[in-house]
Amino acid sequence: MNSAVLSRDLPIGERSDDSALRWRDWRSAFRRFLLFLALATFAGGDRAAAIETVQLSPDKSGFVLHPSGERYIPWGNNYASVDLLERFARDPARVEREFAEMRAAGTRVARIHPEMPRLLTGPDKADPAALEQLAQILRIAEKSDIHLMITGLACYQIAHRLDWYDAMEEAERWKTQAFFWETIARTCGKSPAVFAYDLINEPAAVGKPEESWYTGKMGEVEF
Repeated sequence: MNSAVLSRDLPIGERSDDSALRWRDWRSAFRRFLLFLALATFAGGDRAAAIETVQLSPDKSGFVLHPSGERYIPWGNNYASVDLLERFARDPARVEREFAEMRAAGTRVARIHPEMPRLLTGPDKADPAALEQLAQILRIAEKSDIHLMITGLACYQIAHRLDWYDAMEEAERWKTQAFFWETIARTCGKSPAVFAYDLINEPAAVGKPEESWYTGKMGEVEF
């Protein structure tokens, strides 16, 4: 009979050197096979748990996830209200870590405020690098299973304010705002992570034109 077959029924100390070596090789191969199965299962689970799109419920009384039809309650919080893209540029790992922490705390939707001074370099010009950063944040949100409410036209940090934007007449400013949202739509529109767009943060019509059109000053930021 084959000595290798016999060796599987003998204690390790009684096997020949050759059969013991083949036994160790077999065990090593089997362990690698089990590791492969575990990794394949984990990867398959990630795909199965991919973030779903939020839609209005059939009775228009709330929201549901598509395609599962599960009820969706947009419970969450603001995130990086004044420095989203700046934060990501400085430390992408921090953003990933904070999204994971938010999801672990139960966050379903995060309201983000991508900074207009980082996204636009002129009335009708966008910064490709900043748009790519925003796209990467969307991918982090998708991976974290957190939907996003994207708030636009954020010019909160006084030090980063766009002089050319402040100097515009109202009609020109509307055109630039339209360009901003067209740019956001092209960048974000296909991501299932987008829950909603917040066209402008807390709009108000108070004060005098000569005192600037911003309100709600808080230290180094103004809303």
